[in-house]
Amino acid sequence: MPVYPGFVVRSYRNFAPARMFRVSVGPDALYFLRAPGIIGAADAGTGHSLDPGQLAVAAIFRWLGRRNIEKARAELDGDPEELVRSSRKHFKLLVDEMIESRLDPPSMLSGHGFYYSRWQVVTPSGNTTYQIEDAESLNAALDHLPGLLGPRLAVNVERPHGGERVRPRLMG
Repeated sequence: MPVYPGFVVRSYRNFAPARMFRVSVGPDALYFLRAPGIIGAADAGTGHSLDPGQLAVAAIFRWLGRRNIEKARAELDGDPEELVRSSRKHFKLLVDEMIESRLDPPSMLSGHGFYYSRWQVVTPSGNTTYQIEDAESLNAALDHLPGLLGPRLAVNVERPHGGERVRPRLMG
């Protein structure tokens, strides 16, 4: 049973709930394995409120987000090919099907909550944008995507250092 390295992303579609995926990086494909639940670390907001009630709610969301991501990783560790065959919620994207891909820094004008990077994937069927919301996932993406995607990947984001937040920039 092959076990591939991976990372967690979320997609935000218009008029639909967010979807969390564990992306497994195979030798010739990316496996998007949909994780149960939608709570992530970004749902907690900035945490800069002075209201104790809001701080408590944000702390609960952060705890649920970490727990949810850990649970999703545990459930989706396995043979990605078999998981894709077992459910319509999971899908496989062959490298040859991908036109281009970009890892960009967060934008001030778009995005949902705090995140480390935007990942745009362009295929013949359309464009999809994902958010990478934790430093561990961004580091895993930077470690494994360039080797698989090669010239199809443009990297415009730096690695987070010691929990340092990446500054958002204007779209462009």
